[in-house]
Amino acid sequence: MEIDSSILSKKVAAAIQSLRIKANLQGDLHNVYSKRGMAVKAHTARLNQLTTWMRNYNYKLLGQQVLEEFVLPYADERANYHLLGQEYNRPAINAHWEEILDLQGRNSEPLFQEIFGSHNRPGQSKLELSYVLNLFLKIKVKKRALVLDISGLKQYSESQKQVLSLILQIILANRSQSKEKFPITIFIDEAHRYLPTKEIDLSQNGMFQLLREGRKYGLNLAVVTQSPLDLPASMLGQFHNYLIHHLANPTEFTALNAQGLNYAEISQLKVGQALVCLDNIFMERE
Repeated sequence: MEIDSSILSKKVAAAIQSLRIKANLQGDLHNVYSKRGMAVKAHTARLNQLTTWMRNYNYKLLGQQVLEEFVLPYADERANYHLLGQEYNRPAINAHWEEILDLQGRNSEPLFQEIFGSHNRPGQSKLELSYVLNLFLKIKVKKRALVLDISGLKQYSESQKQVLSLILQIILANRSQSKEKFPITIFIDEAHRYLPTKEIDLSQNGMFQLLREGRKYGLNLAVVTQSPLDLPASMLGQFHNYLIHHLANPTEFTALNAQGLNYAEISQLKVGQALVCLDNIFMERE
């Protein structure tokens, strides 16, 4: 959701849990989960009742629910520390007000409502994405492809990165717990768009995790990018097979570290020509 504040991120996570309680345990999809005057013990018991399949909640209420997470006891002798809170933490709300408004505005956009399943499309069925992925990963069928188009999130670059990262993490987790190991190849076009800008964050990215661990589960990753320099060095080192088109920069060639190739040959490749390297060794011209 492109939230920069760590405090607000925690409040949003708590708000989702609260709305899950409201929807799944209390059967209410129309109202927020008010925490003022609520006993800590009662709320904790409800959290413990939530199961992994209780994912449903009213996404449209998320912005309003965030406000309910900013509660605290009174600041005087009336404070009751057995309760989650007795009044709104108004200074904290005011400090994050602009971000809260941005969150509410973004969540009301049709694009985000469709992603989170709150956008109604009469006459059309909606399937939860992890369910679709689960079917695809377990049923072996020849000449079958699943296309996931996240280009609609292009204007929200951080959201786009996180969505793809989460999808790949779901795929990896699914396969690691499955007996099925038939090979699946995942193609990612313009791969550099979906990687974190800081290499320190790379280990938490689903693309990098799948690249390092996917082979033992039958998962192969093929990425397409304009230049090898678009990929972090630690990630580029995980690839052993290349299909190399024209490279105009000697530095790009050096980054590949492919044996049996010379820059002069690559720099002269024409449109439609490519060199194939398997295990970093030049094989043939295609």
